[in-house]
Amino acid sequence: MWLIKSVLVAVLAQSETSPDALVRRLGSDDFSARESAEAALSKLGLAALAAIEAGGADADPEVRRRCRDLSLALRKQNQIDMLTRFVAGSDNLPGWERFRKVLGQRPDARKAYAEIYGSDPTFIDDVESRPQYAPTIIVAKVQLLQTLQNAERTKRGGFPFSTNDVAIVMFAAQHPQARIPTDKLHFITSMLYNQNIQNSLSGRNGVAVNENLRAIVVSWMLSQTDINAQMQSLYICMNNDLKDGITLARSLLKNGNLPPHGRGVCCSLLGRLGNKDNIPDLVPLLSDTTHMNNFQVRPKTMGVVQVRDVALAMLVHITGQSHKDYSFGFTTVGQPFQVNSTYNMGFLEDAKRQEALAKWDAYAKANGLPPAKR
Repeated sequence: MWLIKSVLVAVLAQSETSPDALVRRLGSDDFSARESAEAALSKLGLAALAAIEAGGADADPEVRRRCRDLSLALRKQNQIDMLTRFVAGSDNLPGWERFRKVLGQRPDARKAYAEIYGSDPTFIDDVESRPQYAPTIIVAKVQLLQTLQNAERTKRGGFPFSTNDVAIVMFAAQHPQARIPTDKLHFITSMLYNQNIQNSLSGRNGVAVNENLRAIVVSWMLSQTDINAQMQSLYICMNNDLKDGITLARSLLKNGNLPPHGRGVCCSLLGRLGNKDNIPDLVPLLSDTTHMNNFQVRPKTMGVVQVRDVALAMLVHITGQSHKDYSFGFTTVGQPFQVNSTYNMGFLEDAKRQEALAKWDAYAKANGLPPAKR
């Protein structure tokens, strides 16, 4: 009899401290009982989470409030503990193996990923666990950020995307099954034109370059096969002085799939961000007679820009020569030559173009550089 009584007492005590019982006590008329029950549930931690979340739908408003607060606190603490273990190297996170390949062997790679992942764990978890839906998930994330941005702009004149906002999207968009449809690409690339992000990429306006963000963005650019994404990548490199764009431009020129304007932009990027080592990349384009655009220097005075004109203009720029000496159209009417725009890199007459190409041949021969092949 004594043994049976002891067992019943033990069972009763255990049932009174079970998660379900503690949740019920959150609605007690006794304030101290409610407080002690909440403390006990918090101490139990994740073991009590199921009972706590069920309590979030309880009929008693006090139980609901306390359960919802407990659930948020427990999940937040669990996330902090998980990220701490990850940074210490004792645990991994979804997507880490892919991220490690993007950042390489940087010593701060784990810390960087913990910060990015921690900004929206559910987003990364969804992309990694349901990659077949990744494009939809990613576009929805960007649309949400843009909605927040537009709402905040109405209030205070601007909502800058954070570097984590962009980093997590650009990283997710590199998932092998996350090829963003062409008609949705602008959602991704538009984030990179936010002033806050451009400053972080370029180091302008007193903002330190965010090397991790830069590595993620460049990795995304190099992973793209869609021509529209590739062209946007070239412009982003030019706008932010990303020398990594040199690798992209050389690769795209070698593949030979770019339209004329794209080839011209590649030449411009190589000239602006490259150096004399890139002369061999530009010289083959001196035979590219494809039309790019017309330009006007005076009323009724029009010129033509061909791909080879841009290549020549950037060769002249790299070697420190004068564009005026080569009779580029704008310089012949007393206007300055703009190396930032391919629009003005042409000639008013084809005869002047031929003279300029011959001049380069002479300069190249005198300086041991490859001549134009025409």
